[in-house]
Parts: sequence; structure tokens; C-alpha cells
Amino acid sequence: GRGEREMCLGSCAYARRGSIYYKLGDVQRATINWNLALRMDPEYDDVRNVLKALHENRLKSTSMIED
Repeated sequence: GRGEREMCLGSCAYARRGSIYYKLGDVQRATINWNLALRMDPEYDDVRNVLKALHENRLKSTSMIED
């Protein structure tokens, strides 16, 4: 792929970490990392869209949140 050799630093690293936590089912840590990525890079549309979708899904149903 095109970005394989690119270093994933800063906002990219937080975004990637968020994705890993999300896959592990740790939505809280995922959200924290994604928010940090967005704070470092406000133009990070991929992360913004994920957070927006997550927020909308959470409002619709709480099935992702385990009590």
C-alpha cells in the first residue's frame, strides 16, 4: 500500500490506537485516543466522522455499552 512506509506519529498514532481499542471492545479508551488525535489535528476528517457516528449510535442505542 501507499502509506506502508509512512511513519504513523502524532495524531495518526492516536487514531490507530483508538481503532485497536475499539476492535478490542474498549469504546471508552478508543474515544479518548480519537479525541486526542482530533485535538492534535482538527482537520482529521476520518477521526471526526468516526466520533460523530459513534456519538449518533450511542444516542440511538446503548447496546455497545456494557454495564
